Amino acid sequence: MIGFDRETSMLAAAKEQGLNLTTSNFSFRSDNILAHIQAIRAGIGIGVGHKGMAANWPEVEPVLEEFVLPSLELWIVCHSDVHHNQRIRHTMDFLCQQLQSP
Repeated sequence: MIGFDRETSMLAAAKEQGLNLTTSNFSFRSDNILAHIQAIRAGIGIGVGHKGMAANWPEVEPVLEEFVLPSLELWIVCHSDVHHNQRIRHTMDFLCQQLQSP
């Protein structure tokens, strides 16, 4: 399994699902999500990823689809200096609209 090293949110989510995982259960650990993605794509192990992104990678296949993951918060932020820039504002509004739960 691919998981986080010091970040504990994945372990807490697993515990809520009745799984008693520790970092020793992960054969690959990193607190960098980009490293997780590359490890998954390289076949190092199974990990959590976004289905929409994974659909673009033929080397990645879904496993444990019956496992229900908890909802995660998503924050869209920008620097206060550009917050009122019209292009930034339109982009942020578009992302907020597109990323809302159905």
